[in-house]
Amino acid sequence: PFHKEVRRLRVKLRMQRLFDGSVDIKDGRNRVQQFLRRRLNNLYPDLSREERAEIEDMGQKIMDSKGGEEEDGADKSKRVYRV
Repeated sequence: PFHKEVRRLRVKLRMQRLFDGSVDIKDGRNRVQQFLRRRLNNLYPDLSREERAEIEDMGQKIMDSKGGEEEDGADKSKRVYRV
């Protein structure tokens, strides 16, 4: 179903942003774990067990990737411009 795929991608993007926006890897892991434990049920109360398990697996992959590199191998390094 299309709406489930969209929801899955939105949750993945949110977890990715939480992890990437953190100070360090430990903080990023904590943010993603907090999201999975507390916010996910409030945002999507109608998740099935299978969907929840899939989202938790995605969260684990994001946390294990040390910076959440995308599958396409795009360069995600941050650049600093001085003015």
